[in-house]
Amino acid sequence: MQYLKTHVKDEPSRIIQTMQISENNYESAWAIIKTRYNNKKLLVDTLMDKLFDAPIVNYELAARELKNLHVIMVECLQALKNININTESWRPILNRLIRRKWDMNTNKLYEQSL
Repeated sequence: MQYLKTHVKDEPSRIIQTMQISENNYESAWAIIKTRYNNKKLLVDTLMDKLFDAPIVNYELAARELKNLHVIMVECLQALKNININTESWRPILNRLIRRKWDMNTNKLYEQSL
């Protein structure tokens, strides 16, 4: 219970903050958190929103922004995979989504590289 309390933040922390540290309360606290946050549909919706709402790279070859876009895509796809969503066939969709996030010059360079 101590470990759980020290490793959750924000809303989950507030949900279990009044529970005393004991072995019995750990099971109850974990059940409350799982019931609240282990909603596959909500998880998928949240991850898809994060993919679609990733920031647009506004200028050519902006390294930090491109890296951030890459991190968002990889994290979301891995999280989807972790909840057993098969994304193997999504390549064309993701390719188009990513290219829509790039500026015109980066897209042009990408097309020339093909």
